[in-house]
This record gives sequence, structure tokens and C-alpha cells, in this order.
Amino acid sequence: MTTQIKYFIEPADIVSVRLECLHCGASVTLAISREFNLERLGECPMCRRAWLVTPDSSITHTVKECVSAIDKIVTTLRDWKGTLKTLHHPGFSLSLEIKKGCDDKE
Repeated sequence: MTTQIKYFIEPADIVSVRLECLHCGASVTLAISREFNLERLGECPMCRRAWLVTPDSSITHTVKECVSAIDKIVTTLRDWKGTLKTLHHPGFSLSLEIKKGCDDKE
């Protein structure tokens, strides 16, 4: 017999995005529902290694767009769910599959 475990989350379960330094392990958590200043995160707050900006480029705008897109998805689905509830319509549920943790053995 074969078993399989899958992990799913609803977009409404996403409340923040975390940036973790690959050098020292320090992390910063950004709440998706709040305005934040990514320019202050051009480097790791602990070891000062570059995060979002390198001498010739910056991904600050791309990271900000990504976090904003997640917030928009969560808000849109929450509004949609409220509309369906008002209309007494069951609709459907949307969830995202996530990988098992790195420590888990497959």
C-alpha cells in the first residue's frame, strides 16, 4: 500500500511574507496587509550582506509587486466569499498546495 500526504492552504491563511538571509539566517517578516518600505531592506539587517540590491540591479520593485499581488488575491477571494454568502450560494473553495518542510522525509 502507498500513502501520500499533501498540504493545502487557503490564500486567506497567508498573512505575511518572510525574507531570510541565506548567509546568517536572520529574517524579517512583512505583513501583507500593511504598507512597508522595502528600500530599507536592501541588505540584511544583521550581517549587512546585499539582499535586494546589487551594484547593477535591484529587485525591490519585483518583491513589492509580489507581496502586493498576494494581498490582492487574499482581498479579492475574501470579497468574493462574502458575496456568495450574501447570495446564499455555496460557490467553491480555492486552496494552494504547499511542499512539505525540508526536514520531512519523502
